[in-house]
Amino acid sequence: MKKSMIALGATAMLLAACGPGDKFSLKVTVPETAVGQTVAVLNVSNGDTLGSALANDTIVTISGTVTKPTMGVIVSAGMPLNQAVIEPGNISFNKDNLAVGTKTNDAFAKYMTTTLGVIEELQKVTDDAVQDSIIDNGLVPAAVDFVKENPNNLYNQVVFQQFAPFYNAEQLRTIMANDTVVAADPNAKRILEAAENKEKTQAGNPYVDVDILQADGSTRKLSEFITPGRYTIVDFWASWCQPCRQEIPGLVEIYKQYNEAGIDVIGVAVWDDIEATDKAVKELGIPYPVITMPKEASRAVTDAYGIMGIPCILMIDPAGKIVARDLRGDAVKAEVEKAIMAKRR
Repeated sequence: MKKSMIALGATAMLLAACGPGDKFSLKVTVPETAVGQTVAVLNVSNGDTLGSALANDTIVTISGTVTKPTMGVIVSAGMPLNQAVIEPGNISFNKDNLAVGTKTNDAFAKYMTTTLGVIEELQKVTDDAVQDSIIDNGLVPAAVDFVKENPNNLYNQVVFQQFAPFYNAEQLRTIMANDTVVAADPNAKRILEAAENKEKTQAGNPYVDVDILQADGSTRKLSEFITPGRYTIVDFWASWCQPCRQEIPGLVEIYKQYNEAGIDVIGVAVWDDIEATDKAVKELGIPYPVITMPKEASRAVTDAYGIMGIPCILMIDPAGKIVARDLRGDAVKAEVEKAIMAKRR
């Protein structure tokens, strides 16, 4: 989790409307280097001091008042130590260094304890398909459920950002319907648009013909590289992307083996410098056409297909419909074999 850096020089401000029921107590463990220093909890959004105390020991208790839940960062000597939602009640940190003791913090701690265990298991998995299944069927639904069950919780943005590239459009609409801050975030709106475009470019839909800006300022269309009546594999990739480079030998093999049988392969280089792409094409010995474009222009191309990560490999049939997308490794070969069988019928 990213922690905000806020200077200690912020002016203290206690809200006039505070009452006895608005008191909070925050117990935090600080490093020995912080002993003798002032430890403060600051409002993340504006830097106001919500409370402070002198660290006479490594365990410090900070008290104060708040009228509504506020995201706070605990700092000493200008360095962030931890983060918590500051709300009325007694707040402390558990063995996983997560804030607990109040409704908002307890909900997030429960969610994080569950997902952290799954993430640890995920890191031990090497099979891409298994990884995708764990993310899509476990981690992502858990994040959506958290936001749905905790509308406008101050942790919702953290939860949303944790798996932002992996939500589908329906899940994103659910999150945005339950959190006004996420709904107003321009980045969240862009991710939703990309997810909706991904829905539109799933198997069975016609491929989207996009304009591709060239280095000289002219424009070409994707359709110029796709021959009607033939199957086409389209690989969105970048020279710096190692998983992309790992897919290319298999695509080269498919091109050499099946091009005469009616299978075309084209590369679409995105999020990359043209010079770097040209160099990689030579290094990897790519024999099929590779479309290049200025890096800043490629976002429009990937957004049109809802691509949040690369490589993204899809297959288009002779009629211009997408057969499958987000293919990797053996799945690409399997689709090619099905296409060859279809052509022989």
